[in-house]
Amino acid sequence: MRRYGPTAGLLLLLAGCASAPKVSAPSLPSNVMAQPYGTVGIITAPGSTSLPTALRAIGVPYQPVAIAPLGRADLFTLPIVIVDEDAFEDDAVAKAYPQVLDHAEKYGLTVIVLRQRSKTLGKLMPNLTHRVVARDVEYRLGLATARRNDRVMQLPNRIDPDNFDSLSVRTNQLVHGGADARAIISANLEAPDSSAAMLWEPFRRGATWYLSFPLTARAAAGFEAEQKILANLISDK
Repeated sequence: MRRYGPTAGLLLLLAGCASAPKVSAPSLPSNVMAQPYGTVGIITAPGSTSLPTALRAIGVPYQPVAIAPLGRADLFTLPIVIVDEDAFEDDAVAKAYPQVLDHAEKYGLTVIVLRQRSKTLGKLMPNLTHRVVARDVEYRLGLATARRNDRVMQLPNRIDPDNFDSLSVRTNQLVHGGADARAIISANLEAPDSSAAMLWEPFRRGATWYLSFPLTARAAAGFEAEQKILANLISDK
């Protein structure tokens, strides 16, 4: 990311990529902007088209990333890779994720991990150099900006307090990261890094975003708040 260290030699892994799925994009709200830094890599969940549709809706070019054979990947052209919601339910994706982070550490890649199931994420964490603890809640969370002046909350779209009502829908997974992690959106402003709904986790030259609220289906359907967050994350490189 722009403020988190050099991004030269951006990575990643794609081998034998499939062509982008043909999906119909909803109309883009006039007040939502995206400023992508090149093509975005996506690792989709089996049978899901919401992420490609959401990216098409905000005018972001994307390229499916092939998980196997990951070891033969030779690209250094993707500034960002997005892991789709529930993609870790695919064993092949979960197994490949530590390698994705290795590439990110070496080459300054930004990885955006959309909402995953708490139990699945918990099983994956022992294999990683950083820790994110996920837990489910049975009530609706009230979200707020934990870091008011953070760039990702302002550019190219300003995330307003009214947007949090939309982002709070079905938010049931809180995440907590390592000592250097920072909560950008949180359910508890008194202890934001232990109740994060959107967490930034830096490591060496790379960084990972973890999100705990549903995003892709609502962004694909034209919900403004979800499109703004997706556009800002992709634009913040």
